[in-house]
Amino acid sequence: MLATRARATVAVVGLGRVGASLAVHLATAGVGSLVLEDRGTVLTTDVGVGAYRLRDVGAPRDIAVRRLVEDVAPGVVVTSGTDARPSVDVAAAAGPPGPLPDVVVVVEHGAADPERVGRIVGEGVAHLSVVVREADVVVGPFVRPGLDPCLTCVDLHRADADPCWPQLARQLRARAVRVAEESSLAASAAAVALGQVLAALDGLVPRAATAHIEIPAPDAVPRLRETGRHPRCGCDELARTPPDGAPLPMSGRRRGAD
Repeated sequence: MLATRARATVAVVGLGRVGASLAVHLATAGVGSLVLEDRGTVLTTDVGVGAYRLRDVGAPRDIAVRRLVEDVAPGVVVTSGTDARPSVDVAAAAGPPGPLPDVVVVVEHGAADPERVGRIVGEGVAHLSVVVREADVVVGPFVRPGLDPCLTCVDLHRADADPCWPQLARQLRARAVRVAEESSLAASAAAVALGQVLAALDGLVPRAATAHIEIPAPDAVPRLRETGRHPRCGCDELARTPPDGAPLPMSGRRRGAD
């Protein structure tokens, strides 16, 4: 198990309190390589247990998280997005091509960005969505392209229930830039996300592969919401026609299964 984690690379896109804490805990859990992507700087509202210190305020987020990781797990290889493979939003700037991460975790605010999701699915990379909202954090789904319902499936199901959802999602994304992440929700969300990523790396099927996990304020007690494929989404085609050069999706068994 630990040997597998040591060979793995996980990318974390979005380094607020949730992303920063997740990156540090991935490192201490034995993940060998991290790719960090966030072009923002550390704000005073980012400071908190498990994440940034006051000394980090004003520093680039990716550099500050790199320092945090080096303090607790100096053997972990940490790469900033600007130095990594120009793909899956882990490297927005051109850089030398390299291998894709095993898992990408995308932490966003308001609602998930469908264009970013489409690019990651197109690369055939396993990924976990984390969306910080005003009164809760949603962790999931964890998507192994071609195997699991994707974020487009989730959006289509939601639009079926509420035709106004697509417009509302656009509004949420537009007004949610750099929203402060409440400390207890951030800590709980980072812990839940950590468990999903480690389950995948350890060869299990993450529980969020067919669900998303809502962590509400004020109690931060996770609540599971099952989801499934949407008939109008073509994500299941990836199982039959994977992208050229894409890694095989992670497979495994559910925790506790025989």
